[in-house]
Amino acid sequence: MFNKQMGMPTWYIAFFGVMAMIICGTLTKNEAIKAIPVDICMLFIGANTMATALVATGTAEHIGSIISQAVGNATNTIVLHAVFFVVPFLITQFMQNQSVMNVFAPIALITCSAIGADPRGCLVLISAGSLTAYMTPSATAAVPMCMSAGGYDVKALFKMGWLFAVILCVGYVGFVSLAMPAF
Repeated sequence: MFNKQMGMPTWYIAFFGVMAMIICGTLTKNEAIKAIPVDICMLFIGANTMATALVATGTAEHIGSIISQAVGNATNTIVLHAVFFVVPFLITQFMQNQSVMNVFAPIALITCSAIGADPRGCLVLISAGSLTAYMTPSATAAVPMCMSAGGYDVKALFKMGWLFAVILCVGYVGFVSLAMPAF
């Protein structure tokens, strides 16, 4: 919470907290090592690497041109907004949500610039679509933790979440299209 006031990155604070737990004897060295969520760390590292590669290789720009062509010259705010909610929502089911947001922000800007649309609503919907993707363990680090704690599998997550996902899609796209029209 106070990392900006303290002038240090957030991970320093967590690191010093863990070191204090080991020094004070709350955790042994082996317990601390076993508590490291290596699988989640690797998932996060891989997703960020993928996002960086998509932007660096020009694939993000290529996806933007495909979306521009798919939307065409139609000036329908709802169609444009639906694309920028649904596509990140679906991709986030297989990639880390923060990475998807980082990839799709420039895609939205490129697409909206090409068709003369206001990108603000698209950016809001990219964030909303990426952050409401929770039906697979890849979306965010919290999902695998909840799955292991509750004994859930991917099939159970999908069965519990599909209706809520459809409701959120309609609600977000409808509201943002009224509040921030693209055209």
